[in-house]
Amino acid sequence: MSTVSSTARRISLSTTLIVLAAATINACDTASLLWRNPVVLNCPEHRVLADAASLVTFRDGPGRDLVDVDVEGQLIGMRLACQTDMEKGDKSGNLEIEATVLFGAARGPANRSRKGILPYFLRVTDINDRILYGENFKIKAAFPGNQTRVRFHAGVITLELPIKVADDGKSWELSNRDYVIWTGFALTREQLKYNRTRRSSVRR
Repeated sequence: MSTVSSTARRISLSTTLIVLAAATINACDTASLLWRNPVVLNCPEHRVLADAASLVTFRDGPGRDLVDVDVEGQLIGMRLACQTDMEKGDKSGNLEIEATVLFGAARGPANRSRKGILPYFLRVTDINDRILYGENFKIKAAFPGNQTRVRFHAGVITLELPIKVADDGKSWELSNRDYVIWTGFALTREQLKYNRTRRSSVRR
């Protein structure tokens, strides 16, 4: 697992290869380079995994009461900025995506260091939930001064997803609708069980 910095990361997906490199894209929500006949696709669907939307860490020891909480993290959401790297008339290209994950964190009664580490993941699946790419990251939370709650975001992760026009030239073999981007906290079994128990008690 690696700590994410402000440096953009590029992950290129193909049917056989994943390539990592540094990259930056100037884009708002959805953009395309200024080609003569550009193809413009919207960003793929993106979701936060409900069971992994929160993370509670405790101080060392068996205690699991409120006084034992070290850091509580919330995954607020994910921002995407997309750019279509394909000209009209071409058969294939890439959909370049900047993904930025947004967090909130609260300092618990047991926290003395005024900081914490929140592990999280990014996954790209197809529409049948098959994982095409997955990686875990870590983000640092800091509570300066008297702050007990903070909001922040991770560094940009840039994805390259292949897109392709079908042989008939009228439909897509691979497009933005063939991908779903997921994020959530990378939980231990104990943390996942804690989240599910807490969600069940809230619904009652």
